[in-house]
Amino acid sequence: MEFLNNTKEINKTDISITQRSRNYWEKRAKTYTDINKEELVGSTRAAWLNTLKRHVINNFKDIAPKDIKVLDIGTGPGFMAIIAALEGFNVSAVDFSESMLAEASLNIKNEGLPDNAVKLFKADAHDTGFSLESFDVIFTRNLTWNLQDPVKAYKEWYRILKKGGILLNYDANWYSYLYDKNQRLAYEIDRKNVRQHSLKDKWIGDNFDECEDIARNIVLSRIHRPEWDLKILKKIGFIDCYADTDIWKKLWSEDKKINFASTPLFEIKAKKQM
Repeated sequence: MEFLNNTKEINKTDISITQRSRNYWEKRAKTYTDINKEELVGSTRAAWLNTLKRHVINNFKDIAPKDIKVLDIGTGPGFMAIIAALEGFNVSAVDFSESMLAEASLNIKNEGLPDNAVKLFKADAHDTGFSLESFDVIFTRNLTWNLQDPVKAYKEWYRILKKGGILLNYDANWYSYLYDKNQRLAYEIDRKNVRQHSLKDKWIGDNFDECEDIARNIVLSRIHRPEWDLKILKKIGFIDCYADTDIWKKLWSEDKKINFASTPLFEIKAKKQM
């Protein structure tokens, strides 16, 4: 499948980190697909779908799903894009990695969805190339921690979101243990608990040292979230901004709760004013 290309390269002084991150995720595509496949067949799938539906239906009560335009930014192998498409939403998805998009395309077909059920684009989260006010819902998962310029990305998402549209961002304080001694201790306890429960350690992915080194050079590794995000979103112009720091209890499987106890997933929701 040939992906539409909306990419506009970001102008950053440390472009090497951006390229290293791109290269890392290109190589992670296959194993990341395995993680997504586990989620698609487990209880996690229903939990994410129910969460998505709850927010979207509450915000667009009188609009049919097919008329609600959803954009999944940083889709990876396509987990949330697939779920949204199966529910009947009008779905587009972007990623800066061609190999991730290739995996997403295969996963979409494996779910029995037609090729046009999810429109896939190669694009940078900081500068998507989409027109002003293109989407009703923007969804991201485990993305913002990895961005070189998260403020620029948030401004871009505000730009392409329709008036009255919503942003749903799911993330965690990944790699904060690199800069916080207490977080480092909690992280080590997580690793010990994983061993005691005879679980697979999900922190230790492919080329772990490279990912950790990239994280050392990313701004959000040093910032406590989601408080920071809420302040930035309000400054940009979003309204009704809030964070649910207990959402991990609903969305994570039991093994994830043990693996990532010290870095719980949070939910950020914000709305673009009418």
